Amino acid sequence: MNKPLLFFIVLILVSCHSFRAIKWGKASPNDHKHFSNVVIPASKQAFYYSTSKESIGPIKSQIIQKEIIAKGLNTHAFLIIQNDQIVYQYFKKHKDSNSLFLGFSMSKSFVATCIGIAIDKGLIKSTSESICTYIPELAESDTNFRSLTIQALLDMRSGIEPDENKMSLNSPLVKMYYGQHISKLIPHLKRNPRYHKFHYLNINTQLLSLAIERASKQSFNSFFAEHLWSKIGCSHNAQWVIDKDSVVKSFFGLSATAYDFAKLGSLYLHKGQFNGQNIVSESWINQSTHLDTLFENNYKNHWWANNDTRFFSSEKQAKDFRFDLRLAGPVQKILPTLYTVKLPGNSYMAHGFLEQYLYVNPEKNLIIIRLGDDPDNATIDFEPVLIKLGNLF
Repeated sequence: MNKPLLFFIVLILVSCHSFRAIKWGKASPNDHKHFSNVVIPASKQAFYYSTSKESIGPIKSQIIQKEIIAKGLNTHAFLIIQNDQIVYQYFKKHKDSNSLFLGFSMSKSFVATCIGIAIDKGLIKSTSESICTYIPELAESDTNFRSLTIQALLDMRSGIEPDENKMSLNSPLVKMYYGQHISKLIPHLKRNPRYHKFHYLNINTQLLSLAIERASKQSFNSFFAEHLWSKIGCSHNAQWVIDKDSVVKSFFGLSATAYDFAKLGSLYLHKGQFNGQNIVSESWINQSTHLDTLFENNYKNHWWANNDTRFFSSEKQAKDFRFDLRLAGPVQKILPTLYTVKLPGNSYMAHGFLEQYLYVNPEKNLIIIRLGDDPDNATIDFEPVLIKLGNLF
């Protein structure tokens, strides 16, 4: 094989999403270093959380040590902030408050907040609008997109095909994550208008950020920097992963410090205000995080519900318990002698791949951040631990 031809083949492979998927392997917390990024400047008026002088006590300390930061749990940063004060912080060796962490799907909650801001500014009329108002080419490839609302995208009920959960080197998710021309995927999308069930798709978020670009007539990263990041006192530059066309990969690509991630939680705790300035309307915060609404669908405006699960040894016990309550989910059989009933929790969260968490508890005015890699034991789930900790404050 001659050298020019060999060079041409290698060049094709290097630009191929499949090649990068093989080369880099499973997604990792360091993936932002593999991709190109656009810098999001820090706020000119940085906000710093004060430090509480009170101890969190032995019970909470023991839970954190054993269930959050013990060896093998692979936690790189862990923060607890209450009443805008740092009550606990942990950083793994070689990590600190200046380190950038890839938020993965925690990024989605920032995108959704930008939708709220765009509505406040009159750039987008409402979430009941068709996404085709801003991305008309969707209807050119499939007329079923005309009835797809922004709200359906926010709630992961779009009915878009194909299924991102089907994994292969040529799957939609691999193309999105490792691909270099994400906009080229949009003309090939299809939709089933009869499918309204919750189905988590990353393309939903990508379409929302594109709608913001079209409505605002500026790049998503520029809109994000101007109207959100610079307004919530972020003390460090952040980064968004971009493709070769400088399109932000909004569904996963925000990297920031642990404390700057926490500031989105503070914005929601303060009902859309930060340092006395209104950033997003209180009505957006309320409709996104109303606990009954979150409980009903488990997901709203790119935020997850933290529901309280109760366990019972018999179906009768579970049904009797549910009957006594105004609002409770159905009785579910987990094992032959184990039944569960879900109740609305008092918290909500942004959740990213590899166990990234931004937990927000309005009742306790509390934020908990966990950033890092998957635990060595793949069965470990940090969500119940965060809920348990949150309830102890």
